Amino acid sequence: AHALDKKKTVWRLEAKIRPPYLITLLQLVLIDGQSAEKWAIATGRHPKSGIEFLRLALDQMGEE
Repeated sequence: AHALDKKKTVWRLEAKIRPPYLITLLQLVLIDGQSAEKWAIATGRHPKSGIEFLRLALDQMGEE
């Protein structure tokens, strides 16, 4: 149930997060418990860029 609540939160934020591909990063990290580095590699980006993209997405989540 807790994982479902997290997933609903991510879906509500979907309209807020730009660019939209950051949603997959949030899902991987917040719901699946994987690393931002793993997401970066899977999407063809430099491994260390994952954390920067995660910071960007989290910052957007906190904006009013």
